[in-house]
Amino acid sequence: MGVYPLGADGTDVNAVDANENRSLVAVADDSAALCVYKFPCTKNTNDCRRVCGHSERVTRVRFYEHETDRENECIITAGGMDRACIQWKPVAAEPDDN
Repeated sequence: MGVYPLGADGTDVNAVDANENRSLVAVADDSAALCVYKFPCTKNTNDCRRVCGHSERVTRVRFYEHETDRENECIITAGGMDRACIQWKPVAAEPDDN
């Protein structure tokens, strides 16, 4: 509900996934970015951690946790025409980060 940027027409978000313990939401969008929100994300005014790495829109996003190593959770994104797959490691924000 709250993952659409202000002014979005409804087609800007391509994929959404939440991690297993429901603390984070990852969003793939048309602006070649991965946005990570705190779960739940119900208002369009929620802040996100936005990271870029693709040169094209991001078409898929999934959290990945290995069965035997749950501490090494990661996010995997797939780009559109750049045909790239990127593995991201979520890290806690510093206390002074907004």
